[in-house]
Amino acid sequence: MVKSERPLTPRAWMLTSVVVNLGMLAFFKYGQFLLDNFIAVAGSVGIDYQPARYSIVLPVGISFYTFGTLSYTLDDYLRRSKPATNFLDYALS
Repeated sequence: MVKSERPLTPRAWMLTSVVVNLGMLAFFKYGQFLLDNFIAVAGSVGIDYQPARYSIVLPVGISFYTFGTLSYTLDDYLRRSKPATNFLDYALS
């Protein structure tokens, strides 16, 4: 993101990071809740919708990981900090 020469590339990477991270958070934390409410609304209008149940275990610390990653990405995009030079530096920061 920092090394790109085109001006729109960093913004595209930043937006991709935000959408993917918040999308995963929403799926794991609120997916079943939204599906249950959709089934209830469909049932109230006479539609018997029974999707296959999925049993996904909520990853431990997903909110911490998500917001930590977003913080790093936004700080990098806004040039508030220098980017990590390797994965180990990123993981331990």
